[in-house]
Amino acid sequence: MPAGVVVNRQREVLQFRGRTGPFLEHPQGEATLDLIKMAREGLTAALRSAFARAVKQNARVREESVTARQNGGLALVNIEVVPFQVPPSRERFYLVLFEQARPPASIGAAPPRSAPPSSTPPPSARPRRRSARARRGCARPCR
Repeated sequence: MPAGVVVNRQREVLQFRGRTGPFLEHPQGEATLDLIKMAREGLTAALRSAFARAVKQNARVREESVTARQNGGLALVNIEVVPFQVPPSRERFYLVLFEQARPPASIGAAPPRSAPPSSTPPPSARPRRRSARARRGCARPCR
């Protein structure tokens, strides 16, 4: 299940669903639950656009492969905004979903290659060698 939030028309977060930390964070300063203010760097414009289209069209809107800053690096993120109502209320709410996007596969690209086998076995597979002093049973330098 992708991470997400439920927001009202004013983009105020009403409920968190799953692990939203990679996509949203509380900004410094006065506390806010404004979805756009909480969006991580790189997500703001796409999130604002998707939300506005979902409100205007009253339809599901999806933005794919949006570049966002995460943990000091960049990540591709898919955003989906889904309008819904809870009867008998006429108020509309929006489920905003976030998921890590898979990088697009290049057409005709060769599958990733594994590293060539090494002639040297890994340290864990090598037999332990004892020093000459250890073989002679000397704790200190032997003469």
